[in-house]
Amino acid sequence: MENIIFSADLHGNMSQYNKVLDHACTAKADILIFGGDLTPKEPRKRTPLGQRAFFEDELFPALKAFKEKCDTEVLFIMGNDDFKSNRLLFKAGLEENGCNLIDEAPYISCDGYIFIGYSHVPFTPFKYKCWERRDQISDIDFNQRGDTRSEGVISQGEELIPYDLHDALEKPSIGEDLESLTKGLDMEKLILICHAPPFETVCDFNSQKKHVGSKGLRNFIESRQPFMTLHGHIHESVDLMGAFSETIGKTISISVGNDHRPEWPYIIKVGLNDTLPELERLQIIG
Repeated sequence: MENIIFSADLHGNMSQYNKVLDHACTAKADILIFGGDLTPKEPRKRTPLGQRAFFEDELFPALKAFKEKCDTEVLFIMGNDDFKSNRLLFKAGLEENGCNLIDEAPYISCDGYIFIGYSHVPFTPFKYKCWERRDQISDIDFNQRGDTRSEGVISQGEELIPYDLHDALEKPSIGEDLESLTKGLDMEKLILICHAPPFETVCDFNSQKKHVGSKGLRNFIESRQPFMTLHGHIHESVDLMGAFSETIGKTISISVGNDHRPEWPYIIKVGLNDTLPELERLQIIG
């Protein structure tokens, strides 16, 4: 049986990172996955240069120390609060430290499970737009959700430049992206790590009491039935809904429900076996 630990939305909190890494090592996890929103949210660090410094000065050294003492495979995706202009630097730094960015090519485990990630989220009311996509191919009205901010900024090199979501009409939708990303992969072995959760589940309920997940992802899950999906993005959903997993057809969709502000992070522990996976949500204290 392969043992997986998953967390997300640590937002630069190195106390949380260290607790997750220490727990993964102690528990002898086979695979550790970080599901996006990796970098700090403090204004002085919320720049391409500030996030780059976090990777180079804090996260990469912690990963190097972890890999020197543990055999656990470490997989990452970025999230909507992580600036895309740092992606290549981030990917190179992960590889140098024996870790993997899985947003383009899958990681295949010893037991044949296929792990692949997707960072884009549906349109949001927030300022930073690097990883926003229209949800479904039919989406051309940015106001249909009632809370979309069409103007914001994206990263370009070391700068933040103005961006309007109307430019997103020239790019594939989330639904189209997922079909392309997973083409040819065995759905019965596929574990899809999406920063955004699927629509209208226990994973996507926010503090305004709205379901804000991805309809394109939900449609993909219903039609293609991957083995499992793992999510972050909506910090409060698990506490509000009182559950962290939901079954859509045969697919198990799971949200970690982590908040970066406390010292103690939440993780999901998954035991993969030949029948139903063993699932546990755990807060790491101490």
